[in-house]
Amino acid sequence: MGLPAALRSRLRPSSEKSAVSSSSSPSSVTKEDHSPSSPHDTTTTTEVNNNDHDLNTAAIKRATRMRKGFALSASFAYMVSWVLLLLVLVGNTSNRAVLKSIYFFRLDLADIIPTSVPNASLINSIAQSIGLHDFYQVGLWNFCEGYQNV
Repeated sequence: MGLPAALRSRLRPSSEKSAVSSSSSPSSVTKEDHSPSSPHDTTTTTEVNNNDHDLNTAAIKRATRMRKGFALSASFAYMVSWVLLLLVLVGNTSNRAVLKSIYFFRLDLADIIPTSVPNASLINSIAQSIGLHDFYQVGLWNFCEGYQNV
């Protein structure tokens, strides 16, 4: 199921363990008594070493603690991703300060010609007159274009 293979064999009850692997582990001893009175009578005696039991319990607790940590961190990341997804869906949908500042891409072309070039303001005004906007802002549902001076 969810446990490593090394822990699955240790979690079986002692009767299943002796039936599956007849005396393969040093912690269990199986005795079979075939007397004439009861030919199918099987007696199982299990000796459990406390150190082995403590090792199993410690390994199980460690594996459970690690899995719990991963599950909690994955749940936290999932919730954060939902919050960010809602921000992306709502962003750039309205003319409010917070909502219009959330976008995927913004291209700022306000000063496409550097001011060090002679007649830069004239060239920028010509670019505006032929239809080039100062900025383009792309969101999930729409886009926005405009001028910064207006």
